[in-house]
Amino acid sequence: MMKYILLAFSIMLVMSIFVINHNYSYANTLNDAPSLTTELSVDPRNIGKTFSVIGQIVSYFQPKKGMYIFKINDAKHNLFIDVVIFPSLGKLAFTPMKGNKINVIGNLAFYKNRPQLKPLSIEHFNLIDMSIDVALVSLKDAIEKTDESLLIGPVSIVNYSKFTSRSKKIHLRFVFRSSNSVVNGIMFANNWDETLVKNIDKDAPYIIDAKVGTYRGQPSLTVNQLFMYQSE
Repeated sequence: MMKYILLAFSIMLVMSIFVINHNYSYANTLNDAPSLTTELSVDPRNIGKTFSVIGQIVSYFQPKKGMYIFKINDAKHNLFIDVVIFPSLGKLAFTPMKGNKINVIGNLAFYKNRPQLKPLSIEHFNLIDMSIDVALVSLKDAIEKTDESLLIGPVSIVNYSKFTSRSKKIHLRFVFRSSNSVVNGIMFANNWDETLVKNIDKDAPYIIDAKVGTYRGQPSLTVNQLFMYQSE
């Protein structure tokens, strides 16, 4: 009987040491991860190593629901790096916007010969400053900037509706207005969910993160995200 008690105690002791060491290492990762630089990011010998990046969101898109690919600019280290968040990491705790200042800790990887950073967990992609340090473009001026991705606003949502494409995907169609300018827009299936639709307020001003294009000879916006506008 004493033999089994000692065996159980030994197993518990080993597991306790493992948990303590694991937590210690995990905590140290947060504090000790070196800053990623351009030189470090292009060196294949650093693949799989853990680095930290503090920078601004320059652009981003969603290839599919729950997945984000961010372009982060760390001006201090003259670095532009893609940060990839997969659905398996979980849901972001905030709505990202261009200009947000972000702190990322993750492992360096390469995809199609380009470096990218993969966060260790969703908690390792943190919002530092939610201010939009990017100039807003008026709707009137935006429609003259074909093929550019812009933050447009403030605008009001005149109307919106769902429609199904030939591929059986459900997209959103919008009509936006600002002063005397009225423009149609589309938000593809991967970029919206029912929560967004439920919270749309036609009486509120919005900022649109969109690419300017044309459809049937008229200006059109391909909308990545829309956010309720809050003035200073």
